[in-house]
Amino acid sequence: MSYRTYIAGRLDIEPPIPWGDIADSEFLPYDPDEVLARCIEFEIEERDKVAVAILSVDPHRQLIAHGLLKEIQRIIDRHGDGRTFAGVLWCRGNEPHDLWQLRIVDGKAVRVDPWWPPMPASQKGFQ
Repeated sequence: MSYRTYIAGRLDIEPPIPWGDIADSEFLPYDPDEVLARCIEFEIEERDKVAVAILSVDPHRQLIAHGLLKEIQRIIDRHGDGRTFAGVLWCRGNEPHDLWQLRIVDGKAVRVDPWWPPMPASQKGFQ
């Protein structure tokens, strides 16, 4: 059984990546009939044929996302010179408490887990 994750949000790319640099990328938008082997893709601005963001291939479907950080980092390493990647991908796993974000920090794809404040002393008896 594989671990699955819902992914929402976007990472904007500025300036956009030109088509000539991504024409044979594995992260181009997929054909809906294709079996998905990845969980993210480029958003292509059709008029100029440039990649303007990184998105989930389907935010309404659980995806196998165990390689998500590596996939994003591979895109940054390949296309990041002179570009900014900004935004957040919100990720929700199988368990209700499994919430995390993927953010770009100093050119690195980073998993950010939520910080839950400690329970106030007045509520400790209700655990």
